[in-house]
Parts: sequence; structure tokens; C-alpha cells
Amino acid sequence: MIRLLVFCGVIVTAFGGTCNTPWVNHADSCYLFVTHLKENWSEAVSMCTELGGFLVEIETSQEDHFLKNYAINKLHIPPGGTFGNGSFWIGGTDMLVEGDWFWLSTREKFVYTDWYANTSEPNGGINENCAHLGSHLHFHWNDAECHQLYNFICESEAIGGGLGVVG
Repeated sequence: MIRLLVFCGVIVTAFGGTCNTPWVNHADSCYLFVTHLKENWSEAVSMCTELGGFLVEIETSQEDHFLKNYAINKLHIPPGGTFGNGSFWIGGTDMLVEGDWFWLSTREKFVYTDWYANTSEPNGGINENCAHLGSHLHFHWNDAECHQLYNFICESEAIGGGLGVVG
């Protein structure tokens, strides 16, 4: 005789989801810190797309804080180091209209920003149209010439993130 046990119940949970290695999880996103090769901004965009994501779009201070802390504490990139040595491309650009910064994958204008204030960033005018986290600027944002070679951070949605029903 076969016995069938059925447990019924519904639990609604909020969770961040999971990420495939070597992506790291924070909130409802996964991040891939690419440090083994440096690319120009366009190539970084293409690489992130090929990997199933997009060049990171920093939308909150919490997300910004996580990325900076990960670079400093997990990747051991010292803030204030050599120019460009530990800098990361992010998905922001003003290449369509000078001074109108937006996230490439969503075309949404920046709401949250963390530009480096000591040099009045962004300050590159029509020559610097791509945003990066500058390790030499303590990981504040900086505009740079898009052909520069930097590390980059890809972002994707966490697997199974958001609200879930279990049971």
C-alpha cells in the first residue's frame, strides 16, 4: 500500500534570489566584477550582454555602497590608488545629449548619483561620455573617454528573486 502525505500551506516570502557562480548577489540583482581584462565602454557593454546581463546601473545609495565595499573588501582594490588601475565601467552615458546622463539598457535618466565632487564631476564635456567608478576617486563616479580601458561590472536579475509563494 502506498501512502501519500500532503502538506498544504502557503507561505509568502520576500527574497533576494540566487546567482550563478561567479556572480554575486545583492538584493534582487546579481553582479559580475570583471577584473581579469580591461575593455573600452562599448566592449564592456557587449561583454555583459553576451553574459546575459547589462553594464551595471546604480539606482540607489545601497547598491552603490555594496559595489564599493565589494571592490574594496572582497577584491582588495584600495580606494585612492593609481588612476584607472581598479576603476570599473558602469552603464551610464551622456553620448546622445551632452549633460543628460542616462542608463543605457533602460534609457532612464539618472535619479541617484555619486559623482566625485572635488573635481565637479562630470566635467569632461563632449570628450567624456561614459561613466565609471574611479578607484583613484575613492569609487565615486567619474566621466571618462569611452575608449579608455577599465574593468567593468555586469548586472543581471537574480534567479527567483522577488515575492514568492511556497507551498
